Amino acid sequence: MIYSEWLPWYEEICTHFRFNPHDDFRSSLLLDDLAKIKSSSYSFRRQFIGKDIKVVGNGPNLSAILENAPRGTYFVADSALSVYYRTLGPPDVIVTDLDGDAVLIRKCQEEGSRLVIHAHGDNIENIREILPYINREVLCTTQNAPFGMIYNFGGFTDGDRAAYLADQAGASSITLTGFDFMHPTGKPGGDPVTKAEKLKYAERLLENLSVSRGKHLIRSDFIEI
Repeated sequence: MIYSEWLPWYEEICTHFRFNPHDDFRSSLLLDDLAKIKSSSYSFRRQFIGKDIKVVGNGPNLSAILENAPRGTYFVADSALSVYYRTLGPPDVIVTDLDGDAVLIRKCQEEGSRLVIHAHGDNIENIREILPYINREVLCTTQNAPFGMIYNFGGFTDGDRAAYLADQAGASSITLTGFDFMHPTGKPGGDPVTKAEKLKYAERLLENLSVSRGKHLIRSDFIEI
């Protein structure tokens, strides 16, 4: 998704959730310090172009679903990372806004996972904390305007953003694995109403991506888009 297509989505999301675009931009500026020395979209695309990519979301039955998942290339939303890691080890790519298990994210990076780190207004401190531990090339994204080595491929939550990333990386197929739009799996202490609202946007965005790839979003444990 190019930025001009994303902008109406972003404006609607900011209005609905009362996000401040200026805070998102401040976070992007901080992440840009990392991106200047550690980011490369070219090598990322070169690594994954033509692959059959599975994108893993944090549905309530994820553990059982992964037991039947085929081998392949996996992009994992960080909310699903702990379940995925226990079952299959470190994934190929972790898509994260750094609100998950920072210790596990760093461990997976050390074991070979590529990180795609997302900047937004609520994770400025998280970015500051993880910067010293980044020792491999990363890809840095924003939901605000892209600039320099900060990219915007579309998508709102880690899960749907991972699917848009797979599309931009040139995936020959994308299979959503463990996505459940009806039964949110929130973080302890999180607001279930807000989580459900975010999932509605994720589903709409994934339907939009599906249509752009000549398909439609059909709910199941494995959704090819």
